[in-house]
Amino acid sequence: MTELTSVDIALNHILKHTQEIGDKTVVITQCLGRVLAKDIFATEDLPPFANSSMDGYAVRAEDIAQASPDTPVTLKVVMDIPAGHAPEQPLKHGEAARIMTGAPMPEGADAVIPVEDTDSDWQKQTLTPLPEHVRIFRAIEAGAYVRQIGENVKKGDFVLPKGRELKPQDIGMLAGLGIANVTVKRKPKVAIISTGDELIGVDEPLSPGKIRNSNSYTLAGMVIEAGGEAVVLPKAADTLDAVR
Repeated sequence: MTELTSVDIALNHILKHTQEIGDKTVVITQCLGRVLAKDIFATEDLPPFANSSMDGYAVRAEDIAQASPDTPVTLKVVMDIPAGHAPEQPLKHGEAARIMTGAPMPEGADAVIPVEDTDSDWQKQTLTPLPEHVRIFRAIEAGAYVRQIGENVKKGDFVLPKGRELKPQDIGMLAGLGIANVTVKRKPKVAIISTGDELIGVDEPLSPGKIRNSNSYTLAGMVIEAGGEAVVLPKAADTLDAVR
């Protein structure tokens, strides 16, 4: 009886006759699950500017160092900074700027006091007119509620290694860095052929002694799941010549 070939020997034989897969550049929307062909380094800081992580007021932390519920500090409100807009002017001592989450910090400000810690009553959906003054009921440290430049990634940082299978969070990072086209490995193409005189196509009616070719499509699904491109070939008869 002929000895069966082990999995390791069969795999080594296949790999010995397999050429290295080349690279391909794809748009970012098509790279989920693809394998990176090159290391990715940050081309810019992320975030690219210091911005607020809360809705509230941009302030100088030293101006409200003595603030408390019993002894609030009052600051003059000099501007409004919605998300997507640049500050109109630097912030001076004794001043505050109403600011939205994600909006850039004005020069001179080093912290954000959340709106919940002030006497303001406003929401993004129904902004009240800009008040002349705001009362602040607690002290915060410099840097509080501020996302600094490069806090997530600094320009030049190593971000993603080649050989990595790209996940949704990786795609988000690439998008944040402005990388719209990604160099990935080409998908390996795997031909699938099932043998058996008893096999018929999935859309053919059953007849005595026949079964539908389900294995080819199971294997095709496994190839696709593993990141390959499946090519289902017509079934072959139970002869050596047919398989060749």
